[in-house]
Amino acid sequence: MKLLCAQVLKDLLGEGIDYGKVAKLTADAKFESGDVKASVAVLSFIFSSAAKHDVDSESLSSELQQLGLPKEHTTGLCKSYEDKHAALQDKLRETSLRLGRLEAVSWRVDYTLSSSELREVNEPAIQLKLQAQGAESCSTETTVVSVSADKFRVLLAVLALDVISSLTHFILRSFVCSNKMPEGPELHLASLFVNKMCAGVVFTGPVRKSEVSKSPDVPFTCDAYCITAASRGKEVKLTLTPMKSDGAKRGGKAGQADQPMDVVFRFGMSGFFRFTTEDELPKHAHLRFYSTEKPCRVLSFVDTRRFGSWQPDGTWQAGRGPCIMFEYKSFRENVVSHLSDRAFDRPICEVLLNQKFFNGIGNYLRAEILFRLNIPPFVPARTVLEGLESEDLSDRRVKNEITDAKTSDQAKKKVVKEEVGDLLRLCHTVPLEVVNLGGKGYDPEKADYSDFEAWLQCYYVDGMKSIRDHNGRTMWFKGDPGPMAPKGMRHFENTKLSASAEMCPTHPTQLA
Repeated sequence: MKLLCAQVLKDLLGEGIDYGKVAKLTADAKFESGDVKASVAVLSFIFSSAAKHDVDSESLSSELQQLGLPKEHTTGLCKSYEDKHAALQDKLRETSLRLGRLEAVSWRVDYTLSSSELREVNEPAIQLKLQAQGAESCSTETTVVSVSADKFRVLLAVLALDVISSLTHFILRSFVCSNKMPEGPELHLASLFVNKMCAGVVFTGPVRKSEVSKSPDVPFTCDAYCITAASRGKEVKLTLTPMKSDGAKRGGKAGQADQPMDVVFRFGMSGFFRFTTEDELPKHAHLRFYSTEKPCRVLSFVDTRRFGSWQPDGTWQAGRGPCIMFEYKSFRENVVSHLSDRAFDRPICEVLLNQKFFNGIGNYLRAEILFRLNIPPFVPARTVLEGLESEDLSDRRVKNEITDAKTSDQAKKKVVKEEVGDLLRLCHTVPLEVVNLGGKGYDPEKADYSDFEAWLQCYYVDGMKSIRDHNGRTMWFKGDPGPMAPKGMRHFENTKLSASAEMCPTHPTQLA
């Protein structure tokens, strides 16, 4: 291995590779021509990528062994890499493309009436003067270009297309952020929104439903009541509590006026709450709670696409698992104890949408979680989750790391790596990051999604790929999709000049 690596490194350093020696080195392994070329290509990729990202030999050895390369081969490879690390970086730096920086642009229009040299006269010509700072030096280089009127029109058209493309990309990203399907963080933020806006507000009268909604009526009538909210995964529960002094009847039934009612909401693809004056009532407000104030204010459940629903006298849906954010211990235990279920035969990206186990995870969260762990979306879920414990030991590990003065640096790195690599833990912490963005990830009053857009690392981000899973949901990822990717499905790379044809999911997930 070490001699083969030496030949590959010589090639990368510009000294050329001796394929005769390579053939002799691989003769005992009975390598064919294709095997030799593949080995050289793989080693070239490993060396150049490691040097590009300044990876030390110890880390490279650890990563290669995790990928399955035997330790004896890894040792020889990393020793060769360590010896040529500095020279390889210098060579790559020399051959890297470097662009100068444009400092200034000036122009003028010349209109030549006659000339002894020019064939075309009586037409304007644009003289462009470009001043750019060199890539290798700090000196400024000046370039003068003469452009005909027709070519200048083409230049303007190309620049205009670039501006339009950038603007379109910005609009589409904003559209995706504002129209994303509500997931666990959004429903929790919705509950916080209700509690904040309805604190101290007294509501009165019947709960009113829009005429077009097919959801059930809410049989609650009260002269004075208050509203509080709580969330669990992809559900929000509003509790309507009559005031103590209230003597009104609820739903026309004696003895019900002083009893609270829980109304459980599921947001579907576009549900959210608004709190406005009666005159500013949103167009798609399908369930409304009216205050006693003058002028009257209304808490509304708004659902443009009408995939959302509510259940009077409702409870948390029995088929949903514990909340990923606020029932973390139960969530872990529920997943780990059911890994033998057939549900975990499916790709990890599809299992993450199964609300029986991952209550609160949706399309953008699964993309962000798998991206951070560098897990291909279409690998068997059981393979990814096997070995994780029902108890999150990260807190204890970190505590031991702090208190044990004799813990080696290598052991500390291992602790950090194990903690970061826990998919179940990221299913808990990543949604909380969205919650910690504050109202800017949800707030229907201000509709500011800039912080959320900046937070995204994978979902609809430039350079990422997308493919539809077996349920028709778009999965965003980087690199190889994995062995269980749908057959015959093309994956697309997102750029400023292209956008996903599917701005929002085609249908809700199981139990969504």
